[in-house]
Amino acid sequence: MKLLFFLVGFYCATAFATVIGQTGDWDILSAALAAVVVEGIGALMYKASIRVVGKVRSLIIMFNYWKAGLTLGLFLDSFKYEMDNFMGSSNLLDIEIDIFPTFF
Repeated sequence: MKLLFFLVGFYCATAFATVIGQTGDWDILSAALAAVVVEGIGALMYKASIRVVGKVRSLIIMFNYWKAGLTLGLFLDSFKYEMDNFMGSSNLLDIEIDIFPTFF
């Protein structure tokens, strides 16, 4: 179950980055929402003294694995988008050879 929640979090990060990244209008709000969710799960995970938390501790642990997958997925997606901008074309077979300028 831990691996499943981790992979679902990774998938959610990919879906989150893809859907929200389509429009530039919601970037700030979506980043704030992601930060609130991650910090909220972390706060529930590491405050074991609360009685309510003790009753649903296993569920919070599973969501902590989901949070780890979400965070790692967003981190790796940021590198993926930056490398596309850095490398230019994503097609490695797109090669242009221009021999005619030497004759003109």
